[in-house]
Amino acid sequence: MGSQTISSPNNARHILHIVESFGGGTLKALTVLTKTLDNFQHSIIYSRCKETPRDFRHLFREDIQLVPLDIRRSRNPFRLLRSILALKGEMERLRPDVVHCHSSVAGILGRVAARLAGFPCVYTPHAYGFLRTDMSPWQRRLLRQLERLLARCGTATIACGKEEFLLARGLSSPGHPVFLVRNALDLSDHSQPPSRPPSFPRVGICGRLTPQHGIAWTVETATLLQNEASWIWIGADKASDVLPPFMEKSGWLSPQEALRELASVTAVLHPTLWDGLAYTLLEAMSLEKPIVASDIPANRAIIRHGENGFLASSPEETARLLRILLHDPDLCRRMGRNAAEYVRKVHDPALLRRRYTRIYTALAEKTVPMRPRG
Repeated sequence: MGSQTISSPNNARHILHIVESFGGGTLKALTVLTKTLDNFQHSIIYSRCKETPRDFRHLFREDIQLVPLDIRRSRNPFRLLRSILALKGEMERLRPDVVHCHSSVAGILGRVAARLAGFPCVYTPHAYGFLRTDMSPWQRRLLRQLERLLARCGTATIACGKEEFLLARGLSSPGHPVFLVRNALDLSDHSQPPSRPPSFPRVGICGRLTPQHGIAWTVETATLLQNEASWIWIGADKASDVLPPFMEKSGWLSPQEALRELASVTAVLHPTLWDGLAYTLLEAMSLEKPIVASDIPANRAIIRHGENGFLASSPEETARLLRILLHDPDLCRRMGRNAAEYVRKVHDPALLRRRYTRIYTALAEKTVPMRPRG
């Protein structure tokens, strides 16, 4: 990988991002963050995963250095130690002003490595691992305690959503700053794709085909409404057999292709079982799509029930609310407009730029703890 040290143009501060889950919402968050904060120099240490796009290089500015490093999760303590030492070595080579760790695995390894190397470090969970409902209770308790312990290794935590902010404050010691900087949606990246009004109501789900995205919930809901709407899971593997035959599976699409499909649906179902702050939800709202989302804290922080979407606690309730939307075009339009207006006001990249600039600068100048601000 060479021994060249990054030199920041115009004396810009250098931010080193570390990410293990280099795909999905975390990748989207990084692309928006590095594009919006062009007043900083950025480098990214990443590990490939099955959701990593083949052509991700074009998503980032040419001056951003991308450093591949295998830091995937492992139960082997020696492998974890090697990952920590490798990260420490890269930090000492790149000499960043601030290290920013994204998601749980990078947060565990990167915070320890930054502590050993002596660099200020900030952590964004992008949904804490202990929120996963597909893990045993003891595993979730262990992860929660590990997050509590590791909060002492980092300099600060930046939550990407309100629920994450409240959890981070509960896990952190009194002297550990916790900030809320909501994920932003950069609408300049894409104009709204042309929507083809479906001749028959169409419901869309967008995201990876994983337990987090409520597969069983979706299947039960879709079965209840099988004869009242057509269904498409945008991003579902066409070879998968976990969805019923009447549901269309798009396969993994480019961001632009996914947006075009999303623009063509009547309503969007977002039945996540745990989350930080979902970009697929924000994108659907920006396209003026009425949403029915699972009633979990992360979604509750965005959706105002009956105003810019609906929240549901069961597949039966989801089907009932979707049926209302599918038979009321005026309600769909009104709810969609409210959803898009919320995204424009609350998830504006200009807000993200101001808040991150303040936090990164204070970390680099070692003037934290600052007064945490949401």
